[in-house]
Amino acid sequence: MAEEWQGIRSAPSGSGNYVEGGVMDIKEKQAIWLKEKPLFEAELIHSHLLPFFNFNENTGDYEIKTESVNNTDEEDRKVAYESLNTGWAMWLRAKRTTKAQVPEGFVLVPKTITDEWMSPFVVRLVCDYVEEYKGLPFEVKDSEIPGIEENYRWPIRQAHEKLMKVIEAQEQGQ
Repeated sequence: MAEEWQGIRSAPSGSGNYVEGGVMDIKEKQAIWLKEKPLFEAELIHSHLLPFFNFNENTGDYEIKTESVNNTDEEDRKVAYESLNTGWAMWLRAKRTTKAQVPEGFVLVPKTITDEWMSPFVVRLVCDYVEEYKGLPFEVKDSEIPGIEENYRWPIRQAHEKLMKVIEAQEQGQ
């Protein structure tokens, strides 16, 4: 990793620089930072440090505010800087590697499912259903589509509920 290091830096800027197949471009990194930064800051144990830092959207790290430099000593700034940026780097790395750690043969299942989560499945099924009856005397009317969508969601919810019971029983048995 050939990055220029300026000042005190405990981890490569943005930390999540590599993806399968190559290096991420800055727009991809910024999209990840935009999504993850508020989550990281909400969970940060040392959140009292945040008012003394600005987030640099070009480098993906936290920088000490100019006014904070005059009010703290060098060692305190170094510890705060490294603490915050190391935590940020670890957060990004954990998020990235969590996605890659699903063992082969396993799938992740959401604890709760929403209509939005089911939408890719339901929309495809409803479109196929509507297409099947197109041009026939009992062609599907637009007003009937919400009811048809719900008829497809119901068995998904039932299957998910049964699956969650199996998972809970398995977890209790361990």
